[in-house]
Amino acid sequence: MDTDRGDIALTDPIMGGLRVEMDRGLPDVFTSAFAHVDEPDPDESGPSVRAEALRSRKRVVEPDVATSLVCTDPVARNAMLAARVNAVQSTPLISANGRCHGVVSTADDRVGRTLSAEEAADLDVIARDAGSYLAWHHGTIVLDALEHLHQTALQTCR
Repeated sequence: MDTDRGDIALTDPIMGGLRVEMDRGLPDVFTSAFAHVDEPDPDESGPSVRAEALRSRKRVVEPDVATSLVCTDPVARNAMLAARVNAVQSTPLISANGRCHGVVSTADDRVGRTLSAEEAADLDVIARDAGSYLAWHHGTIVLDALEHLHQTALQTCR
């Protein structure tokens, strides 16, 4: 994406919304402001680019955070600008069944930065593959682990 800053936030099954799982090149002022993002009301736009990508299930590109009509939360906007994030894109990780499992975001200090058609196409493949993997992981690995815990607890209680 021609930037070395970004993060991956996954849906939080307990609290809802998104929680950051990994970030690269982003200062603490940014990561603490976006550690958890609530899912916005389905009928209203999200207060941040990431929240809007989660709500709309579509990529959201904001080439100028300072004048953004998408990033309306002043705390979020100020955190982004303090971190020298002047342009950002967030792409949802959607599985084949249409469920959003998370959002991958990239940040840039260059105002006006958007994705090229090739970058967007590459990111679409990555997001689709990640969404499919996360759906598989939740449907197999997590359920298998929970079943193992259940069986262990049953044997311990006997």
